[in-house]
Formats: sequence, structure tokens, C-alpha cells
Amino acid sequence: MNARRFRAVLGGWAVLGLIGQAAANITLTGNTGGNPSYDFEVPCPAHGGFYCLSRLTPSSVTLISTPSGNFQTKMQADYPAAGNWNWSFVGGNTNMNGTFYVNYYRAFNNCPGALGAEIEVEFRPDAGSLISDVLWIQTLEWDFRCYKETKTDDRNFLIELGNYTPGDHVMYGPFYPFQDEDTSPPAWQTNYQYDEFYDRPSRGCPAPGTKKYAKFETYAVWWDDSFNADGSINDLGLPGHNVFVHEGFTWGVELKCVPARRPAPPAAPPITTIDGIAYTPTPRPVIDLPKEVVLTGGSPTDPLIGKIMTMPQLELIQSTLGGEAVVFINPSDTYLTLSNQEGTETYLAADLTFLHYLPEENMFYGALIDLHLGINPLSPFYDPLLTPLESPFLMDLDRLLNPNSPDYKANTWLYFQFFPDGDLWGATEGFTAAAALTGHGMLLIAQQVPEPASILLAALAFFGLWLAPRLFGK
Repeated sequence: MNARRFRAVLGGWAVLGLIGQAAANITLTGNTGGNPSYDFEVPCPAHGGFYCLSRLTPSSVTLISTPSGNFQTKMQADYPAAGNWNWSFVGGNTNMNGTFYVNYYRAFNNCPGALGAEIEVEFRPDAGSLISDVLWIQTLEWDFRCYKETKTDDRNFLIELGNYTPGDHVMYGPFYPFQDEDTSPPAWQTNYQYDEFYDRPSRGCPAPGTKKYAKFETYAVWWDDSFNADGSINDLGLPGHNVFVHEGFTWGVELKCVPARRPAPPAAPPITTIDGIAYTPTPRPVIDLPKEVVLTGGSPTDPLIGKIMTMPQLELIQSTLGGEAVVFINPSDTYLTLSNQEGTETYLAADLTFLHYLPEENMFYGALIDLHLGINPLSPFYDPLLTPLESPFLMDLDRLLNPNSPDYKANTWLYFQFFPDGDLWGATEGFTAAAALTGHGMLLIAQQVPEPASILLAALAFFGLWLAPRLFGK
């Protein structure tokens, strides 16, 4: 079987059209839930002091009953009627009945080599299905090449990536390159099974503190033509190339390189009051960090004072990632945000992928990446979907973390820290029992400072946090 690899130097997710409900004539079954849904490597050999993570997004293969508008537009643009391509989008058509059976859908991480996802799906027709053989067409939205783009995953794209070798048996036209047409007798045969879809997109470690994504729409199709021995198209049946697009599925992967080092305490005590934290071991082990906390530290005139910070819920990883800490992971696309009391304005959004807990020190820490700010449009952190705010703290973030700033500090990150008031390790019996404790937390900007025996982080700025008077459990 051809292992599909993206060898070219390839954040925010975007929805690729509307996902329809499952049609009665096509079902999706098998190992639809990603297993593993994420895979991490510690430490990242390519970037010392970092973790590399590969995570499936969505975490489960999702059935598409009707081809999305984005997919239809892309097909008609890349393969127009002027080129003798005639498209019929017939999701839900009872000519095709059966099952998309997912043999596997999994993340993999061979850091510092390839990180990515692997998927294999078969079309298994019912006895009464008029269509027993299908081809596959796939589009993808990604930023593996450092900018967002939508592509048809075809022979042209294979050549564009530099992954095509003359003499390769790959399909012409809009079809996914690695498949064959098993007519009887075979019109064109390779070592790829016709009714089975397989893909393995991957790349090397992303740059430290960044993430990359690829999201796919894959459809089963029938057409009225065939291929010649060289893979070119033999026009049969009706004039032109008539392609009928049936049901499909969506899947994808996100890759991250996240700082692993923790910040040292700020030079001066932070301004904090009481926050809350709750741990629940069942039905899955999750930690609820402070939610709806009000910022109280930093400059007393900063307009962020009194605003709300909302935290994602994180899930315990059954690993110590090298024995240094108990680690929680954010399994969703939920970001840490700073917003107004009503939730109508957001000023900061950032990805808290990992949260580390050190039992001996009874503290949590985690680096924030993919930073989005409501600030100067010339900043690389500017996000037009956020609300602009003249905040000294936000300006400090841009001043210290922006590589284009004259005050830029290399190896500097935004961190979250939290200190329970009691022994959380003991209260949870090593994270096997439920517990809720008060505590105090902060946001701080910290820089990695090399030392002879270890890496220390010197705090450059901080914000204290204060919790509205309630604890948040599951």
C-alpha cells in the first residue's frame, strides 16, 4: 500500500462547509473515534525544552451526507465544465447504499521525524446497492506551508508539493492520486485497493510555540469513464467526464510545539486573592481551573482590571512525561480568554495545551501559544475578531513577544501559574479522588535563562487573578 506523506515544508481552525446529518442509506462505523486521539513526544529532540504534540481534530471521523458548499465550489473551479467536467452532487442518493468502515484513525508522533495522522476507510456496499465500486476525491484546508489555503488533493497537488516521481502510477483528474480502478478486467491496476481510502499526512516539528493544522473532506464518487494504462482518462459513456459525488467524511490533524519549561516566581509578590480549582476523576479525569476570574494585578489603571478570564477544562494524561510532573492536556479547541463581564468583547485568546503539576511544590504551570490580541493591526498577534483595548499588559505582551519589536526578548513566553492553598496531591490521593481547593493564580511573561544545571525562567511581568465567589467542579 502506498503510504501517503507530505514532504513539503508545510493555526486556528476553520470549518470546511456545513456538515450534514447521517443519511439512512450510508452509515459510518468502525474505529471512528481517534485512537490515540493525540500523541506527544518529550522532550522534543529538535527543540530542547519543548513538547511536540500531534492531535486529531476532529477527534472522531464525521459523516458528511451532503457535499459542502466549499467542496462544490472548489471542484467546479479546479475542474470546470469548459474542461469537459460535469459535476453532480448527489449525497443521499439511494443508488449508493452501504457503510464507510473506519479501520483506524490515529495520531502519530515520531519526533523529531514526522508528526501527523493516519486514516483508513473502506466502502462496503450493501447487497442492493447499484454502486459497488467507488473512487475518492479529497479537499483540504491547511496552513502547513505557513499560510491558509484550500486545495484539491489530486495529481496536480502532488506535483506542486514535489512528491511526484515520473513514472508513478497516480490518477489524473480530480481524484485522490493513490487508488485504482478495479473494473473487470482491470483497466488500470496499482498496489492500492480501489474501494479503500488511505492517507497519512505528516510533517516535521513545527517551530517552537507554534501550531499547524490540516483539515480534510473526503468523498466517495462514481463516474462514467475509466483510465488508460498510463493513468490518463479514457472517455466512455456520456460525453465529457461525468462525476457523481456521494457521501463523505471529515477528519484532520493539528501539530504543536509547546514550551515545557516553567517560570520562576515573579521578582515581586503578585497581587492575588482567592481562586478555586476542582478535580474530578470520573467519568474521565479532568481538572477545572478558575473560571470567570477577575484580573486584579498589574497597573491599577489597566482597563483589563475587573475583566474576566475563562479557562479550558483539561484532562489528565496517564503519564508523567519524563517523570518531571503530572500533566494535563487540553483535548479541545477551547482557548483561555480575557473578556468583559458580559462576554460580548474578547481582548486576548491563547492556547493552553499542557498544564503541569509538580506535587513537591504543589503548583501548576503551563505555557500559552497561538496568542491572539486586540491590539495594533501591525502586530503579528493582532486578531480582527477581537476587541481592541488600550491595555498596558497587552502592549507589554506585544512589546516583549513580538520579534519585530525593539524590546523583543528571545525565548520568552506567556505563562499561566496556579498555587493551591492546600495539598492538592494529598487531597486527591494522587489524582484518584475528587477534591476542590482554593488558591491563587497569575498570568506572567517569563524568559528562559540558561543556567549550568538547568533552565530557569525570570518573570518580566505578571497579572494576579481573583475568582468570583464560587468553585467550579464537573
